[in-house]
Amino acid sequence: MGWGTSFKTDIYLSRQIFNSKYELEEKIEGNKQFLNNSIQKLKMFAAANPKDIVDPEWKEEPINWLSNQIDNLMESIEEMLYENHRLELYLEYINEECGGLIENQVEKL
Repeated sequence: MGWGTSFKTDIYLSRQIFNSKYELEEKIEGNKQFLNNSIQKLKMFAAANPKDIVDPEWKEEPINWLSNQIDNLMESIEEMLYENHRLELYLEYINEECGGLIENQVEKL
């Protein structure tokens, strides 16, 4: 048997309600698709010449434009990773504690 730290926590999913496990799984998959697209965009930024991809308004400062784009993308990725982790914890809770039913469904039974 291994050793470690066990704890319980409350996670609040702000402004998110799921009526079924299927809706939750779709949201998680949508988030994963966003993350994959963002990673592809980062790869494109890494491989491209900044002068070839820069917005025309920023043609005099392509490195600053690219830096701003990457900062925004990294912030979005970080937020999406946190959100998706919370959603996956909720899905795990539903599967293990609620027999695969969302709490709303449990109350209706």
